[in-house]
Amino acid sequence: MTSEFYDRCEVCRGEATVGRLPRQDNSEIDAVQSEGAGGDRVLPPGYTHVPLGPTPGIAVVAVIVAFFVPLLGLILGYSARTEVRNPNNPKEGDGLATIAIVVGWIWIALGIIWILVIIGAAAAAPNYEY
Repeated sequence: MTSEFYDRCEVCRGEATVGRLPRQDNSEIDAVQSEGAGGDRVLPPGYTHVPLGPTPGIAVVAVIVAFFVPLLGLILGYSARTEVRNPNNPKEGDGLATIAIVVGWIWIALGIIWILVIIGAAAAAPNYEY
């Protein structure tokens, strides 16, 4: 079945960038060959491949900083995510920005829990009066 499909599809063979995609029931649909980082992929009609720009350095820095200064990691992570998801210039690195945000919130939560434990331990400690 795969070789029949390949033989009938001029877009898949690389002979054309726009053509008709064969279906199993011998009907056809329009197809467009994408260009960019993804290589030669055939896309259904109405879909286009938008090549992503390089990962911004702020996303990498946000992940590293989130482990040591969580609040700054959160700020940088949200800033990186805004830059990555810019509809006019999309970039790779959404995962890094998300990791920085998650790690930042986890460290902040652990810090709050630690402070509450210390306060509870101090309140429960016996008071010695001399």
